[in-house]
Amino acid sequence: GDAVAAVRDIREELHLQRVSPPWMIICLATADRDSGDLDLSILAATDSLRLNPDRNEAQLILCSDYGFVEDHQQATTVAESIIGQNPSFSLVKYAENLPYKNSSTLQRIVSALREAGLPE
Repeated sequence: GDAVAAVRDIREELHLQRVSPPWMIICLATADRDSGDLDLSILAATDSLRLNPDRNEAQLILCSDYGFVEDHQQATTVAESIIGQNPSFSLVKYAENLPYKNSSTLQRIVSALREAGLPE
């Protein structure tokens, strides 16, 4: 879809709500990442983890963000945490559940996660 429009819509919704559910912050982190605003994506994913430290999706977004900004040490640290929480994690299974129309976006995300050390 249109990540830029998603960012605008999610930010508007967050502005209207006094208390934002953690899943909405994850949506914002995803949309920021997919629109190329990696600094904001890192902030949103980090905020989501602050609210819910065991949120696997926020960790995966953060891991890919760090890969995209070439902070490989941070990406690897987050990947190790993901595997520690879910030893059976699989990139193949994860990718099967992501709703991307554009396969190049999906492949870019999976590649960043793979480079961080997450297993196929």
